[in-house]
Amino acid sequence: EELSSRALAPDVGERHGALATLAALLPKSASLAQKARLEELIPQLESKRLYRGRGGELVRVAACRFIQAMVFPLSVKQQLRLLETLDECAVHAVEEVRDAAATALERFAQFHFGGDDSNEKENETKPPSERLLQRTVDKYLNLLATAPSASVSRGMT
Repeated sequence: EELSSRALAPDVGERHGALATLAALLPKSASLAQKARLEELIPQLESKRLYRGRGGELVRVAACRFIQAMVFPLSVKQQLRLLETLDECAVHAVEEVRDAAATALERFAQFHFGGDDSNEKENETKPPSERLLQRTVDKYLNLLATAPSASVSRGMT
């Protein structure tokens, strides 16, 4: 509980450290009640604009790693919300943020959309609907077909 409040702290180092620690501890120690509170942590970070400013890219990397560690049942709405965060990070100007987003997306998709053997044992929710799977596939195909981010097209890679 203290770590989750520190993840929303004004100090960027404290935010980063709390998120990194939560990501490391999440798969092993979180109870169902704690997981329910932690599901809202990334949306809270974004609504408070805590990715902005100096050191924001470090917080984004830690947030991606936190999402990567979220291998427990989530509602479709929560899954889509976290996918939006990973999509935003996947086109960030800083390579470390993009790499963290790609790694997190792979793990997140394996668990929540199938392809992970532990999913069947741990995930008590229904598998994703065909509609959700198709929507996700269409989204990524459209992203691949569109122009790169402004920073990439300006030669900043």
